Amino acid sequence: MSTSSVTDPDRPGIDWSVYEYNEAEQDQDPYPGYQAMLAAGPVWSDRLGGYWSLSRYEHVLYAYQHPEIFSSYPNYIPAPEGSEGGTGAVGKLIPVEIDPPDHALYRQLMAPPFSPREVTRYESWLRTRCDELLEPMAERGTCEFMSEFATSLPAELWCRMMEVPISDAPAALHWAEQVNHGDPTAPDGGLSVRMAGAQSAYGYLAQLLERRRREPGGDPISLLARARFGDERPLTDMEILNASFFVLLAGLDTTRGVLGDRKSTRLNSSHITI
Repeated sequence: MSTSSVTDPDRPGIDWSVYEYNEAEQDQDPYPGYQAMLAAGPVWSDRLGGYWSLSRYEHVLYAYQHPEIFSSYPNYIPAPEGSEGGTGAVGKLIPVEIDPPDHALYRQLMAPPFSPREVTRYESWLRTRCDELLEPMAERGTCEFMSEFATSLPAELWCRMMEVPISDAPAALHWAEQVNHGDPTAPDGGLSVRMAGAQSAYGYLAQLLERRRREPGGDPISLLARARFGDERPLTDMEILNASFFVLLAGLDTTRGVLGDRKSTRLNSSHITI
């Protein structure tokens, strides 16, 4: 990440801090960039006219509380031209790219499968599976935590929640990796990789939705297929697919990142109990 300061010709006397976003560098180690942003100023832009980043709590809170000014769409930053919101979603990604008041209505429909009462159904399986994954690591005395545990466990849990075979986990992982990370070194910034992953994921989810309409289950897609938006209308197929696409991305990639971060924190802070 490189930084500089420029003056906006439309706002004389105001210097904006500008940074050159390098996704490859950020993916490897984002914290030096974050520290530079915090040290240099509260508002950052990429070359004036792209997107803006807020680095102070009070500014971020204000932005969240004023969606009429600061929309949640697009969620992917920067959103490449011709990519919808940059995630590969067909339309807005539900619920993260939806502004109030519809955001809350979508969250209400998506929340039940992830309530504390519902997730306890997986506790016994999770404990057994964790033991199975950790036992060979303990015997060796070493491990590659991310690939051997943090990556596989969320993918297998996603399969159980979606009521699909565990053998589908590698494909789902591949799609999530493509969409969330693409290929920053590619000429198009990884857009083609993201779109290919999204297309494959949507095809898979569309077939699953078709099966669930014929044979409903207790999985999130079946619940959304029976839900009514604002108690007024059923969800469209595309709404269900966009919401399910988000669950795939968050359930696999985000959860993997959280597990890795917690493990890293534990290793570097012996006084913290995880």
